Amino acid sequence: MEIRKDLILESPILERLYEYSKVFTNNNHFKWSHLRNKEDYDKIYELPDDIKYTFEEIYCLGRDVSIYMGAHLQNFNRAELYPTLTSYIETFNTNWLNKIDDFLFLSAKAKSYSDSIDNPPWSIRKMIELFDEQIELMEIIRREVENLKISEIYKYENPNKFKKEKLIPRKLSEKPLVKFAKSVKGVIIIIAAITGIIVGIYSIRDSDSFDKDIADKNSNQPMTDYPSQIQQNE
Repeated sequence: MEIRKDLILESPILERLYEYSKVFTNNNHFKWSHLRNKEDYDKIYELPDDIKYTFEEIYCLGRDVSIYMGAHLQNFNRAELYPTLTSYIETFNTNWLNKIDDFLFLSAKAKSYSDSIDNPPWSIRKMIELFDEQIELMEIIRREVENLKISEIYKYENPNKFKKEKLIPRKLSEKPLVKFAKSVKGVIIIIAAITGIIVGIYSIRDSDSFDKDIADKNSNQPMTDYPSQIQQNE
C-alpha cells in the first residue's frame, strides 16, 4: 500500500496498521462467517437465554469489530475523510478501540458460561478464542496510536501541546555520511582523524625546521678541500 505523501514520515506505523487491517478483514470474511454458518452455532438456541445472549454478543461484537477495523485501519490514506493525521488519530478516542475493557469483561463472562455447561458448542469456544485474539491485536493498535501522538507530524499539527519543543519536521532522509557523523562512533573517528592530521602537520614542520638548522650550521663552517684534492696538490 502506498502511503499518502503528506504522511510518509510515519509510514512504518501506518504500514503496520494496514497489515493489521488485513487480519481483521480475513477474520470477517472467513473465520467469523465459517463459525457462524458452517459449524454448530445453532446449538446456542437450546441454552438458557442469559447464556445464549452472551454467546450471541461474542459473535455480533466480534464480527462488527472485524468489519470496522478492517476498513478503518486503512482510512488514514483517505484525505477526504481525514485531512490531517490528528483528525485520523482522534477517531480512536470514540471507536471500538476505546471499548477494550468492555470486551475483556464480555470475554470473561462468555468463558465462565462455556465452562459451566456440558459439551459447549465447538463454534462458541472458537469464537471466544477469536474474540480474544482481536482484543490482543487491538491492544497493540492502541500502543501504535499512542506512538503516533508523539510523532513529528502530530507535533507539527498541534504546536500548543508541545510548546517547549522546536517544531520543525524532520527530513525525509539523511545521507549515510551525515548519519555516520552524528553517531558516537563517527564523532570519535572524526576527532581521531583531525588529531592525526594536526600531529602530522606539526611533525612535518619540526622535520623542516631540523633540516634548516643543519643546513645553517653547514653554511657557517669554512670550506675545506677533500682529501683527494689535498693529495693532488701535494
